[in-house]
Amino acid sequence: MLSYVQRALPHLTILHLACHAAQHKRNPIESGFYLPDETVHLAAAMLFTGFRSVVGTMWQMLDAHGPEESKQVYGPLFGIR
Repeated sequence: MLSYVQRALPHLTILHLACHAAQHKRNPIESGFYLPDETVHLAAAMLFTGFRSVVGTMWQMLDAHGPEESKQVYGPLFGIR
C-alpha cells in the first residue's frame, strides 16, 4: 500500500521538505526523511520518482541553518531578495 507522500510525489512540480532526516554512511540506502508513519529515501528517491532536479545536502545541517539555506536556493530561482 502506497503512503500519502508516495502517491502525491508523481503529481508535484516543486516539493520542499522541511523535516528531519537520517544519513547512514555505511549503508546509504537506509538513509531517509522522518515523516509521520513512513520513510522516504533521500534525494535519490526524488530523482527516481521523476523530479528533474533536486537540491540536497551531502552532510548534516542544523535546523537553524535551514531558513538561510532556503533563501540562498529559492531566492535566485524565484527572484526573491
